[in-house]
Amino acid sequence: PLSAANTASELTLKLLLHPQRANRLVLQHSLNSDQLNFKQLLDELVQQSFGKTYKSDYLNALQQQINENVLKYIMNLAVNKDSYIQVRSIANEVILTLSKDYFYRKKEPLPHAMIYGKMIKEFYDHPDKFELNSAPKIPDGSPIGTDICHYNPIQE
Repeated sequence: PLSAANTASELTLKLLLHPQRANRLVLQHSLNSDQLNFKQLLDELVQQSFGKTYKSDYLNALQQQINENVLKYIMNLAVNKDSYIQVRSIANEVILTLSKDYFYRKKEPLPHAMIYGKMIKEFYDHPDKFELNSAPKIPDGSPIGTDICHYNPIQE
């Protein structure tokens, strides 16, 4: 299930945070200020990912997979040569805000804040080494142990 959350979030983020799509958001907002701007998109995405916590440990584990992908895809926009300078600038601003507001809160830091902080430090120390690695492909078929497929009719 964690791999499924990882792959599903990656598929979504690959489309949502594609450099050309981000560039279009910047352009469209410059032409019409009523349009969603790129900063609003990232702020909402961060709030709906890093801002979420659940009572269930399982749901929190799934959320951490999503959070890691959100951070990686924002980092990708921050260094991607196809991203406009405005996109790179806003992405870097959001990464720094994440560090300050979510990862290094003294009262209640996010779970795994140290790892996120390490990812960001490594990213800024060696931006040329950043690679956006893809999540593993989900194998075909139902997950092992699910009872979704019934090959034998249940007799009563």
